[in-house]
Amino acid sequence: FGLDYPHIYDLMFGNTDLDMSLYPDLEALSDASFSGIVEGLKSFMPDESDNDVMIKAVNVWASVHGIVGILRRSKWQGKRTETLEWIENNLEEYLEMTTFG
Repeated sequence: FGLDYPHIYDLMFGNTDLDMSLYPDLEALSDASFSGIVEGLKSFMPDESDNDVMIKAVNVWASVHGIVGILRRSKWQGKRTETLEWIENNLEEYLEMTTFG
C-alpha cells in the first residue's frame, strides 16, 4: 500500500504535519490498521499480557513502516522487484525472529 499509494500512506501514517482531528475518517483508517495488527497478534499470543501484545504490535508496526521507507528511498527504486522478492521470501522468518524470537 505504501509503495503504490505513497501520498495516502503519508497522510494516514503521520509523515505530514496534518491535524488528523480534522479528518476523522482518515484517522479511523489509520487506527484500524494498527488495531488489526494488535488483534492478529492476540490470536497467536492468547496467554500474553495486553502490554506484551502491544510491545510486539509496535515492533511489527515499526518494522513494516521501516521496510516501506527503505523501499521508497530512491536508490532502492531500481531494485524494487528484487527487494520485494527478498522481503516476500524472508518476511515470515524476519517477523518470527523480531517479534516472537
